[in-house]
Amino acid sequence: MKKTATILILFMLTLTMLSCAKEIPEDAYVDFMTQLEEMDFSVTAEETDKDILQGERRWLTVNETEHITVYLYDSGSSMEKDASFLDEGGTGYHNGKDSVEISWVSYPHFFKTDNLIVLYVGEDEDILHALEDILGEPFAGYQG
Repeated sequence: MKKTATILILFMLTLTMLSCAKEIPEDAYVDFMTQLEEMDFSVTAEETDKDILQGERRWLTVNETEHITVYLYDSGSSMEKDASFLDEGGTGYHNGKDSVEISWVSYPHFFKTDNLIVLYVGEDEDILHALEDILGEPFAGYQG
């Protein structure tokens, strides 16, 4: 009987811990992809490993040739905090314990909205205009 009670208590604790785990809201992410598709871009998405920024990283392939990285955060405030660690030109990330200097293959453009940071490294004018229409002006990166 004690063994059954112990197993039941462990099961209840596991359920409680799982329900308390933070899930990252994906509404802004889904809305972003929907808006790109409504502008006649083809978009495929995949999860990928973390890199420079702290958000959960998603890799979007747009029109089969261009790539956009989306970082999802559990809240707008955690996104804003991480965004503040990028330098204005988008070539450095300094959060007090990690410091990275970045050399991009093309021009970086960092956008943000809700709980997302969106990075496009490239020069495709159609994509840049779409990103600005959806997300507003870039907050870091190439300004040209």
